[in-house]
Amino acid sequence: MTPLVLIAAMLAPEPVPAEAEQALVTCLAHAARIAPYRDRTLAELASEEPFLTAAHDLWCSDEAMPYWSVAHDEARAELGLSKSDPPSSKQRPLVIGGMQRMMAAAARKAAAMPGDPPPLSDERRERFVYAWSLDNMREDGPVGEVAVPAIRCAAEKLRADPDGPGRIADLARGNRKLPPPIDAACGYDRAIGAVAALASESVPGGSPDAYRAVAADMLGTSLFYAAIAQGK
Repeated sequence: MTPLVLIAAMLAPEPVPAEAEQALVTCLAHAARIAPYRDRTLAELASEEPFLTAAHDLWCSDEAMPYWSVAHDEARAELGLSKSDPPSSKQRPLVIGGMQRMMAAAARKAAAMPGDPPPLSDERRERFVYAWSLDNMREDGPVGEVAVPAIRCAAEKLRADPDGPGRIADLARGNRKLPPPIDAACGYDRAIGAVAALASESVPGGSPDAYRAVAADMLGTSLFYAAIAQGK
């Protein structure tokens, strides 16, 4: 092996294993069915930077993890750096560009899949539901519009309740039930049901109980922190 070939071999990134590539392709095929992407084809989404960024940062972040190593290795090779050299400030734009390119290639493969993609596991779909719900939790988002008023109301009433500290501690322990008067006054349980319904429309394919469990857990966690914040 000549010195140049040896150097090239040392700088060349390790390829992503085939099973990791298939996992990403499958994830992207399902991510494309989530609102608000479902009105475009995967072939179109493969050229849309916001979708590709959301794919590797949010929807398919676990499946995209092996690709970050490849992107870093490619960037270092392009800059003439070995794997033992310290990082360069010039790496980041090259890494992001590499991730966008690899996500686009995977999206095109997903678009070419015959028929429906392999089904998601219950655990993976639950993570999709969490990601969609949290991404839309802002006040002007569909989840936030329903959940935030109920959370604020319940947090205020918990702080005023003589048993509030204990009930807030229960939230931290995973007990998401509120006293009936607070629940009724704030529409808290209705908000959980509404968030579950929104999630089921946007990330279809799960069971009603699964959507409700995610909504209850997310609102309960948010309520706990809101109640603490109001107490400061």
